[in-house]
Amino acid sequence: MPDFIWLMCILVAVAVSAVIFWILGSSSQKKKTEEQIGKAEDKARSIIDEALKTAEAKKREALLETLVFLFQRKCLYPYISGIKKAIHIGNNVGVSHCRSRRRLRS
Repeated sequence: MPDFIWLMCILVAVAVSAVIFWILGSSSQKKKTEEQIGKAEDKARSIIDEALKTAEAKKREALLETLVFLFQRKCLYPYISGIKKAIHIGNNVGVSHCRSRRRLRS
């Protein structure tokens, strides 16, 4: 009979320790998984932030190019219209009246 009691105590101890180790192992695995998910979310945020910065820089660059184009067109319009008039009239007219163009040259 005492051997049976010892055997039952050992089996109960093994079962209890198995449950404890299973709980500890699953909580450890859960922490590792949450840590990996957190790292992945941080990486995704950094990629998105970098993409937004790049998009904003490209947007500014396109806006600047558009403004430069419009500025050049505005400054060259009197010159071009003068050339067109000269072609129709036969005079050599074609002087630019854009003050900012003169500032850029000097």
